[in-house]
Amino acid sequence: MFWTGGWDSTFRLLQILLKEKKIVQTYYIIDPNRPSHGLEMDRMDKIRKLIYKKYPSTKGQFLQTIRTELSDVKKDAVIEKAFKQANEKEHLGSQYDWLARFCNQFEIDNMELCVQKMDSPAHHFRFSPFLERDEKSGKLVFKKSLSNEPEYILFKRFEFPILHMTKQDMLNAARQNGWLGIMKKTWFCHQPIFGEIPCGKCDPCQQTMNECGMRKRFPLFVRLMAKRPLSKILTYFRQ
Repeated sequence: MFWTGGWDSTFRLLQILLKEKKIVQTYYIIDPNRPSHGLEMDRMDKIRKLIYKKYPSTKGQFLQTIRTELSDVKKDAVIEKAFKQANEKEHLGSQYDWLARFCNQFEIDNMELCVQKMDSPAHHFRFSPFLERDEKSGKLVFKKSLSNEPEYILFKRFEFPILHMTKQDMLNAARQNGWLGIMKKTWFCHQPIFGEIPCGKCDPCQQTMNECGMRKRFPLFVRLMAKRPLSKILTYFRQ
């Protein structure tokens, strides 16, 4: 599975380790253009240590994360063309291009991609209609009948194990299973303020802030900045 130290992928990691009792191999691609990459790697290290401390039996299950520099992911004309065609229909994050190229380069099938279900229908995962349940694993995979679509070329090596869950669903399950201490160590912001405070403005921050039960993960001033102009915020604190 791709693991970033974020909420969704960490929740899935805990599911695999503690519920399914399976061995898990995690992967992380280092994108030097993303200011948060150092913080994400730091959080992953801290989460790993916390999991080992709280659940010592997982040491044999939780394999060391394989980290790869983005520059080491090879070009692939077929995938790059498919990404361009799919992106013309509706905007896609650029990571889907190099995640697909990475899996193709190393011939990794059944890679888990931890995309969540959104609270709002307006922000659905656009590929949901293209997915179906795999008969063996029960996980969502891209329909083979749509193999001529550019999206199939991008997502044919992926599984989507938590696409049926919102962040609130994961919060409830984490609370029920006693995982909240670990989940609170996760990170999500791509443009952290001073390298350590979630900005409230990037896409992951906006998604997190708009999910039920997630606003408390942001400091008060960040929540205010996301809603009001700076001049109004200063007036608020002067009162």
